[in-house]
Amino acid sequence: MVAQIQSIAIAGGGRVASAILRSLPPCQPSVLGVHVRSAARWADLRAQALLPDSARNLELAELFQADAIFIAVADDAFEAFVQALLAEDPGPQQRKTRFVIHASGSKGQAGLAPFEDRGLELAMMHPLRSLPEGSRLDASPLVIQGDEEARESLCALAECMGARPLWCPDLDPALYHAAAALLANGFTALFSAGLQLLRKAGGDSLGQREALDLVVSALDPLESMMPEAALTGPVHRGDARLVSLHLQALGEGAPELLPLYRALMREALVIAGRGGLDPEKCHALEALLQSP
Repeated sequence: MVAQIQSIAIAGGGRVASAILRSLPPCQPSVLGVHVRSAARWADLRAQALLPDSARNLELAELFQADAIFIAVADDAFEAFVQALLAEDPGPQQRKTRFVIHASGSKGQAGLAPFEDRGLELAMMHPLRSLPEGSRLDASPLVIQGDEEARESLCALAECMGARPLWCPDLDPALYHAAAALLANGFTALFSAGLQLLRKAGGDSLGQREALDLVVSALDPLESMMPEAALTGPVHRGDARLVSLHLQALGEGAPELLPLYRALMREALVIAGRGGLDPEKCHALEALLQSP
C-alpha cells in the first residue's frame, strides 16, 4: 500500500518554496510550517496568504514533525543546510518524518547521501520550468529521482500539487541542470540580445511585443515537430550571401553580439545538416561562421 504523505514541512522561502505553497491544496497534505531565517520573509509569506493559519515558522528540529521535509534552499546554501538538518535529527523513535525531499536540480538524489543510513526515503523533485514571482506548478513537469519504494508516494505528491511527475531514476544531475539552464536562462539571455538588436534596427517602431510574437511563431511548431523540421531562415536554406550580410551588419552595428550570432548559427547549421541541407552549402556556411 502506498504511504501517503499527510503533512509537509518546507525549508526555504524563495520562489520554489512559494510555488509549492501556492500549488498545494488547502487540506492534504497539511502544511505544518516553513523554516525561514528572515522575519521579513516569514511576514511576506503570511501577507501573501500562502500559509494556513496553523502553520508556524519552524525551527530545524521541528521540521521532523512532518511526514515529509521539502528542502527548497538556494544551491549555495544546500550542503550546509543538509549538515545542519542532519545534526537536528532526533532519531527514528522521536521523528515523524519518512521522506526527505529537495528541489536542487544540480544535486540529484545524491545530494541527500548523508541521510542514507537514517532509514528515511530520499528524493529530488525539481520543477522543470522557469519560476518567476507568483508562479504555480500547475501542469508543470516535476522531475523526480528517488528511492524506488517511494516512487508512488512522490508521484502522488506531485499530482497533488497539480504538477506532472516525471520519474527519472538514471538522471545525471549536472547535465540535467545544464540543459535546464540553457533552455530557460539561456533563452531569456537570447531574447534580451535579440530584443536589443531589434530595437536598434527599428527604432521606436519595434519592441518587446514584436520580439515575443516572433519567438512564439518559432516555438509553436516544436510542439509537434523536431528541430530539423521546424528550423527556418537563411541557414536552413543554405543562403551564405544573407548570412554574410548579417555578419557584416553586426560587425558594424553590434559587434558585441557577433560571437553569440556565430555560435547559435553554427548550431542551427548542425540542425540544418541533419535535416538534409546540401553538404556543399554546409561547408560554405561553416567556413563563414568560424570565429575570425
